[in-house]
Amino acid sequence: MIVKNIISNYGLKPHPEGGYYKISFWDSEEIPHFALPSEYAGPRAYMSSILYLLPKKEKCIFHKIKMNEAWAFHAGGPLKLYQFSPTGETTEVILGSGINESVFHVVPKGFWMGALPSNSHDYSLISCITAPGFTPNDWMKGEKEDLIKKYPSHIDIIEMLT
Repeated sequence: MIVKNIISNYGLKPHPEGGYYKISFWDSEEIPHFALPSEYAGPRAYMSSILYLLPKKEKCIFHKIKMNEAWAFHAGGPLKLYQFSPTGETTEVILGSGINESVFHVVPKGFWMGALPSNSHDYSLISCITAPGFTPNDWMKGEKEDLIKKYPSHIDIIEMLT
């Protein structure tokens, strides 16, 4: 019931990665294309952010984006955020408000990321913030076979999050 109320109260809609979201900020000023690194196909807002809800038993699939992404915890239960670096290192961060949990974490650009909410809580509510601002062209879905080749010791997590 609480998840439905959050979705309704904030006007969230289904997110392609899993969970629900709403754009919470979109900067009206832009960085011109010529001032950005070559991987960007056009101008970008200075910054953008979304409110992101991940209900229990749902997942945020592995994906990567072209810019750093800050994750800020707001409410609900903890969320396990997995990140895999381009050079093979893997990190698991627990976003939450408890002891040994982080309320804020930045996933560096080009890192694969995916997340699972705690099964002991109904949801995790966070914000995801990017600078420069995000567009769908900046996103890439993780393919199971490719991720398993690159990170073979994490096959269980990869199978859960692809």
